[in-house]
Amino acid sequence: MSPDLESGVHLLRSGAGALDEYANEPPAWADNLEEAQYSLSRIKGKLQELDALHSRHLNRPTMQDSSTEETEIKVLTQEIARVILTGVI
Repeated sequence: MSPDLESGVHLLRSGAGALDEYANEPPAWADNLEEAQYSLSRIKGKLQELDALHSRHLNRPTMQDSSTEETEIKVLTQEIARVILTGVI
């Protein structure tokens, strides 16, 4: 092996020890990813709930004014928007 290659291998080996101490720690972005996945799963559940509310509201047997359902739809829509905009659940 040429001296240049040998010194390169030596540098890689000596540098690898410094990385070993961090080998068991997750990357810095892992927490952010986990939080985003949790937020998305919560949003998905809320969207399914909102879809069911809309279906129930539109397919009710009578066209009586149902302010309770409309209020529920409005509140749930605001919750979803808040989670999307702030990431806070």
